[in-house]
Amino acid sequence: MRTVAVDGTSLHLPEDEQITWRYPKRVGEKKECGYPLLRLLVVVECGARALLAAAFGPEADGETAYAARLLSCLDASMLLLADAAFDSRDLLEQVLTTGAQFLVRSGARRCPAIAHRLPDGSYLSYLPGPLPARTWLPVTAGPSRGGMDHGHPGGRHRAP
Repeated sequence: MRTVAVDGTSLHLPEDEQITWRYPKRVGEKKECGYPLLRLLVVVECGARALLAAAFGPEADGETAYAARLLSCLDASMLLLADAAFDSRDLLEQVLTTGAQFLVRSGARRCPAIAHRLPDGSYLSYLPGPLPARTWLPVTAGPSRGGMDHGHPGGRHRAP
């Protein structure tokens, strides 16, 4: 499989009226601060480091909003890697429609439902709720850690 990754960053922009109307500064309790920020999200091929797709816009819109715009570059030959910012159920459902597989680190607040324990101490889990096909997320639950390893859980699509 072609391994690809999605991730984002924020870029500082010049403070100019032609820019700040679209890319505002961050707002603190009482005033704006810093420079205007642009959020840039890309899908890259891991081995070749080829840029496959990019989206950008105001920093306030969040990474998953931009990630959904990038999914058209995915296909069934790909394994998408992503960090916990991308473990949104809606986004993962959209990734499934492309035919791509995924491996996504889940956030510490994610509480997957255990479907099947494996001999190595890990287990198959799923995102509760209706999906067109069940989405299994292997999550490490090492015996020495005494439970789910919230710091490094991951997942990928796998047919039951």
